[in-house]
Amino acid sequence: MLQRMVLVGSLIALAAGCAQGPQPEREALSKADLPRGHELVRNNPVLEPGDLKVLDLEMDPLDARVLFRKEPFDRSSFPVTLLVDGARHEGRVEVLGSSSRRFAKKSILIKLREGEAWRGQRRIALDAMANDGSMMRERLAWDTIEALGMAAPRVRYRRLHINGELIGVFLQTEWIRPALFARFGLGTEGVLFSPDSSAFCGDLTPMDAGRAAECWNVLSSGGDGIRPIVKLGRRIDATPVEEFDTFLAEHFHVDSVIDWFLINTLTNNGDTYNKNYFLYRAPADSRWTVVPFDYDLTFGHNFDPYLAYPRNIFNEHFVYYYPPQLGAYSPLKEKVLRNDALRGRFLTRLRHLMGLKPAGYGKESFGLWHPEVMGERIAALREALKSYARLDRYQPQSRVGFRREVETVAYYTRARWHYLRAKMFGRFPWNADSAHWDPQEAPPPPPLPETLYAADTTWQAGDGDSLAMVAPGYGYILAMLDDIRPGDTARLRFSVEVDMNQPPAVAPPLMDPRQCVQRTWFLILKTPADHVRADLTLEYLQENSKRNELGEWLDEGFLELWLYGGRGWWPLNARTNPEANTLQASRVVLPSGRLLRFVACSPGVVERAQRDPG
Repeated sequence: MLQRMVLVGSLIALAAGCAQGPQPEREALSKADLPRGHELVRNNPVLEPGDLKVLDLEMDPLDARVLFRKEPFDRSSFPVTLLVDGARHEGRVEVLGSSSRRFAKKSILIKLREGEAWRGQRRIALDAMANDGSMMRERLAWDTIEALGMAAPRVRYRRLHINGELIGVFLQTEWIRPALFARFGLGTEGVLFSPDSSAFCGDLTPMDAGRAAECWNVLSSGGDGIRPIVKLGRRIDATPVEEFDTFLAEHFHVDSVIDWFLINTLTNNGDTYNKNYFLYRAPADSRWTVVPFDYDLTFGHNFDPYLAYPRNIFNEHFVYYYPPQLGAYSPLKEKVLRNDALRGRFLTRLRHLMGLKPAGYGKESFGLWHPEVMGERIAALREALKSYARLDRYQPQSRVGFRREVETVAYYTRARWHYLRAKMFGRFPWNADSAHWDPQEAPPPPPLPETLYAADTTWQAGDGDSLAMVAPGYGYILAMLDDIRPGDTARLRFSVEVDMNQPPAVAPPLMDPRQCVQRTWFLILKTPADHVRADLTLEYLQENSKRNELGEWLDEGFLELWLYGGRGWWPLNARTNPEANTLQASRVVLPSGRLLRFVACSPGVVERAQRDPG
């Protein structure tokens, strides 16, 4: 009770103009907010030439049906003819992937027979993107990788037809082959390794040859077998952090390492460092290049250590706020992020892509990961893909389902930008030794604080502006306003406070607080105008089965957002996105000088609650 009195008193004092608070981060959505002489990247093509090209397969009709209905780990293949560019290519087709084989829409690999090739490739890998209803997470990651200039495969959307029937949109990912490295000036005769994805130990820790052979696939070794990887792991282990920048320059193409960490940081990719990448040693200078791979479990997808396989991998738990250390331990990652010179290069590149400060990439990539730019790219992909999402043969998306998935990706890019801006470049310097956690291990990080707070001093707002209220030091979005209509004044001052990890102290009529999200939002606005109208977005936590704010009585699918402004409770016309864990209310009227309390509750009492005598 005392805590609540202090909370309300502080917010009312703010309304009276007496309180001062730390400044939250605000999206830089105008030229005035950008470094002088620089603009965000524009006209960056979303779809490349050849995207959504039809690949037509001819198969025996029974084989075509069985291909997508086989047992997950059936390795058999079927004869196939590829019809493309007016030519016929003979070969065989099989299911591709590991855990993704459990989905109805399966990734496939077409192997053309000896002497056959399409655009120089005998192996044509088509990723079904089955665990991504938006069909754009991987594509956005690969586009960033391409913008960074990394040695990595090309990707293109393809429409797959079998015997004239549309199966769906797939992402063709170039096979890792010598021609790929030649394209980047790295030669074709180097050694190539990849971690065994089923062993989870390709993390470059030192090991003997026998153990290394279990952890690594030798794709090309020049007769040296597993020895190059064993030697590399021992060298990494023996090099002190203080000397690691010199070591890296001698043994690696440094940008490939830095940019690998950069793309993993931006996409929140923890499904790597001990799997899902390649190492290539160029013959000309004997230096290693990191080749990124597999970005399906990104953009907020989260591993849940408390669920049984495969739901521990494929679930609806999303997070936006993990530090760059996310993922399995890797001595390469740890020493790069702890070395002052290498960490500085990493942060310089990160600022550039976020649109905070230009670096050496050039204007064509400055601000590529700014929320405004990513929002435009996501909107363009949505328009290109939405009709195919509904027509998918094995996993069709409803209009609502596709919209939710796309909204989740868009919200991730905004939340991630604010988090990285506050965490990496805010008032509390980021420490590579802090907050390290592998989400595949339990227990999870310490609980979040019970209360987070952010205040914004007077701000000149124009019609249609956006404002994200971000907790200083943490980088968590507490509330987001879009399409702000400030009425007859542009001078706005907002404050928001969030009570977390506990049911609301007060619930709407006929509802038990245990039916509500364990979070209460308090918002207050001060402006000479009577009110402001804006679209409001609030988020709640659902990190995993034991770290979330849903409780046991709540039905997430039927959440309603309620507002109390001092004169009773009012339900808002809000949409819940259980994928993104957000509530969105359009054209909300926010009166000036009044403490507004928001809670989200499920209207019906679930069966468990009815049985509970309490």
